[in-house]
Amino acid sequence: MYRFLLSPKWVASFLLCVVAALVCVRLAHWQLDRLDQKRAINAAITAARSASPAPADQVLSTSSAPGSRREYSQVRVTGEYDAAREVLVRNRTQENSLGYYVLTPLRTTDGPVLWVVRGWVQASGGGATEIPTYGEAPGGTVTVLGRVRKPESGATGDVQVSGHQLITRITPDALKADGEPAYDAYVELASQTPPSDDASLTALPAPDDLDEGPHLAYAVQWYLFAGMFLVGYVIYARNYAHRDDAPRVVVERVPAEVDSAQSGTKEPTGP
Repeated sequence: MYRFLLSPKWVASFLLCVVAALVCVRLAHWQLDRLDQKRAINAAITAARSASPAPADQVLSTSSAPGSRREYSQVRVTGEYDAAREVLVRNRTQENSLGYYVLTPLRTTDGPVLWVVRGWVQASGGGATEIPTYGEAPGGTVTVLGRVRKPESGATGDVQVSGHQLITRITPDALKADGEPAYDAYVELASQTPPSDDASLTALPAPDDLDEGPHLAYAVQWYLFAGMFLVGYVIYARNYAHRDDAPRVVVERVPAEVDSAQSGTKEPTGP
């Protein structure tokens, strides 16, 4: 009954389904590997957030951005703000409100410049050409405690509006210090000493949810696809093998003479 499975067409179909199933299984394993990597990064970030603050030069570099496992590490650095080179990062939301990050370079006592997001300020209602009012960076020496963030990708989007420099993305180019050494990262201000009494800036909240992404769901989907190829082949082959097993009703045509004789009548022979 199943000898047709040995035909070249069916053998080729079987091999094709097996190859497709193996590809799906490989893709599922790839998603699981990415899930493991994501979990390891999340664990490293969680450990970094709870660790004691480290000096900036032990975590950051002037030649390369910090890796994902160092992001959100806490660093402590001392220096003076360079308020003259402060920039605003536009199109940043907080609690569903649109505003700006206030990004200020800190000239550290160790040498390299470290850019600090001092906080967020809500956009004014006057449109894109009206800059909101916010407090200036404190003068003198300050000690900053902040969370490490990697530079962002994309175009910087540098524009001048009402005497203020605005950017769209905090890129490596935006973190350069005009020939001076600068860390290839920035920090989000958590606290500083002496403390600031400026109420116009809102501190950025620390991340409290580390998403694992959709990798597990994708892996399950690829496993299901692999099973569908194999089970579908078996079902199709079974249906093909039993295609002639369904009962059929045969209707025989009865000659008119026999039918007439059985009914007791004769066919008319003429007028």
